[in-house]
Amino acid sequence: METIPAPLLRASQAERKMLAGVALLCLIASFLHAHSSIAPRLSSREIQGVLYAQPSLFLNYGPQTQTLDLVFIEKPKPVLFSSGSRKHPKHSAGEGIAALKNALLQENPGTSFSPLVLNYPQLTFSAESFTKHIKNFLSGWTRHSASHGIVWKIAHDIRQQNSGIGLYDLLLLGIEATQIPPQNIRPASLPEKAEQIPLLIRRFGKSPVSREDHKAVAVEILNGSGKARLGQELTKNLRMQGIDVVYTGNYKSLIPETKLLDRSGDWAAALKIQQLAEFQDKEVWTEIDPQRFVDVSIILGSDYLLK
Repeated sequence: METIPAPLLRASQAERKMLAGVALLCLIASFLHAHSSIAPRLSSREIQGVLYAQPSLFLNYGPQTQTLDLVFIEKPKPVLFSSGSRKHPKHSAGEGIAALKNALLQENPGTSFSPLVLNYPQLTFSAESFTKHIKNFLSGWTRHSASHGIVWKIAHDIRQQNSGIGLYDLLLLGIEATQIPPQNIRPASLPEKAEQIPLLIRRFGKSPVSREDHKAVAVEILNGSGKARLGQELTKNLRMQGIDVVYTGNYKSLIPETKLLDRSGDWAAALKIQQLAEFQDKEVWTEIDPQRFVDVSIILGSDYLLK
């Protein structure tokens, strides 16, 4: 006769149920990870999922392009779709992702997205090693996944915010996320004012690696490094390459990290400047600002002195 461990005998009924639930989740997660082909394969040009919570969160994964898109909105509009919401009926396990996509496309026919990730590190997620981290996933694990550079905490946040997305669907999305190369995850931020959002939407669907010719790109260079004349040196360099640097000056404060900001929603234009200025991918961001007169802002940080 098999002996039951003493600690388990002393556990309350609720604790035993919780342990059994965690064990079941581990088994499910292991199965899904080993059979990830069961995850829905949807068109990369369409939105795969949109999660509405408080605050609101868009999520899109493109299987063919191996990209993950996340857009965070501080003041969301009324809920369009949440699996199990009043507007749309609850779907069975495995149907949630497709239902999310279909509901969104009904609201926004013809919509397409290009890779985008918000500049808000806790609103990203990974599904690396389900079996090892499933208990941490349920409690809101916040440590970074070394191989993917993304965080589990989003899954916990979504559940805490009552988005209606089931654990099964989160696991499927997580499995897909593990296939995304880190270099395809790009930072961006969404403007707070609702009227500015269409400017950001305009760039969706454009190729992130487009090499087509573009109109002249207006650039401003702001020096936040603390070293005098650093901005003028970069200005001279870019102008020699034919870039229209319309303003050079000091930033409002000293900053540690250099940033190249897409101001107009033309991501290809930002990439053009990135290549000419030899900036790293992690330094390129989107911060739409229709009040500015430039397409790209370069803010030099103290790390630029080490280049």
